[in-house]
Amino acid sequence: MVRKSEFIHQLLKFLDVFLTGVAFIITYLLKKYALPSPFGGLIHTPNYYVLFLMILIIWRLSFSYFRIHENRSKGRYSHYMVEMSKIIMINVGILILILFALRIRDISRLMIAMFLIFDWSFLIASGWIIYRIREGRRRQGAFASLVLMIGTKLAAKECIERIHRNPDENYRVIGCLTLNPSLVGQEVTDGVKVIGTVEELENILTNEVVDEIIFSIPTDRIPAVEKYLVMAESTGIKIRILPHWHFRQFLSHRPKFYSMYFEEFSEVPTLVFAGRSASHKALFAKRVFDLCMAFSALILVLPLMIVISIVIKLVSPEGPILFAQERLGLYGRRFTLYKFRTMVTNAGRMSPEMSHLNEVDGPAFKIKNDPRVIPYVGRLLRKTGLDELPQLFNVLRGEMSLVGPRPPLAEEVDQYELWERRRLSMKPGITCLWQLQPDRNRIPFRTWMKMDLDYIDNWSLWLDSKIILKTVKTVFAGYGM
Repeated sequence: MVRKSEFIHQLLKFLDVFLTGVAFIITYLLKKYALPSPFGGLIHTPNYYVLFLMILIIWRLSFSYFRIHENRSKGRYSHYMVEMSKIIMINVGILILILFALRIRDISRLMIAMFLIFDWSFLIASGWIIYRIREGRRRQGAFASLVLMIGTKLAAKECIERIHRNPDENYRVIGCLTLNPSLVGQEVTDGVKVIGTVEELENILTNEVVDEIIFSIPTDRIPAVEKYLVMAESTGIKIRILPHWHFRQFLSHRPKFYSMYFEEFSEVPTLVFAGRSASHKALFAKRVFDLCMAFSALILVLPLMIVISIVIKLVSPEGPILFAQERLGLYGRRFTLYKFRTMVTNAGRMSPEMSHLNEVDGPAFKIKNDPRVIPYVGRLLRKTGLDELPQLFNVLRGEMSLVGPRPPLAEEVDQYELWERRRLSMKPGITCLWQLQPDRNRIPFRTWMKMDLDYIDNWSLWLDSKIILKTVKTVFAGYGM
């Protein structure tokens, strides 16, 4: 059975899509029949039917992806308004890109602008009405989840006090159950009293309204605990089990970038702690994005890559066209990275003699005016970043991503501190935040690492798109990738 909250969230998503459809229909009717010339009227009406269908699909998918209603209770209305505005702008951007890709050009820009105003107004207004209704019901306690606490000691007290400090969470503790009958009737904390013993659980569930049960006592200390768990489960009541003290201490110091969830591992339930980069759905979306973009880019730049190959062979015929080097990818997986060769053939043997010229701190090795670079051609390829184009094949092979931390050498990783190795928790990329900096070789190594980790913790397809667009600008600006 679908939970009530999930049903409400689905209903609100449907309402948002419905209001978007109403906004489009009103805009269509106004533009076609009500506006005076030269602003009124429409041509190629069938295109607007296609536009209407695309809008409904895009808006429905985006509302599901961003989960704005699931997160609404965690913030104020102003936060909801900002987030909804962002979603609408993203949707309009996607819509315009699709129209451009499908060469549907006979669409009134005035109508799109009018639709945007109506849609934003309807969604923001409906959000305000729903917010006011929720707040009013919440003050009356209509939406409060009634919690029964099993236990009376420190863990129970901490949990009750946290609930009272966060009224927006909308929980109300109706009382505590204890293993010690002599404690019945005593106050635990903040006015919450012991209303019975654990043995009385069935009677309390029968006579009281209980939405959730929280076990604050370690379950191995409760005699016949299985009986009480089955009892609660059979009534359909949600069960929460607080972890032991030492585990709670670990959780309280858990890095903010880590999420926590249960997952079956070979049919065994496990508690998982994972960073943003480990989300399977998000990584799948990133992979699809990489494949589509890399394949499209290859089609566009293949003629240029052929020209570059010919030029490299003409100016430096003694060496290969491509430079292949072993790098470390996701969690230290070794793979062969490809670049257009920009250095002389004996560059590797010259490296030890040039260590004193290194311009960056840390384990990385960078020289701005590297004497090993092939004159003119090599410098041009490096300056524009075109030497990185063969890595599109690494992306198609799944070894790299378009955006991500640059793949390091094994000897560089050997010098990493432990926290810096988290840089390997995401597939390496062709471009990244660090590479977009004009003076990146002057950026301290630790700052470089923190930029990569900040990307890993906050990446999204929207951020990837912005970095790719900035990378294109960087190439034309001529300060490399």
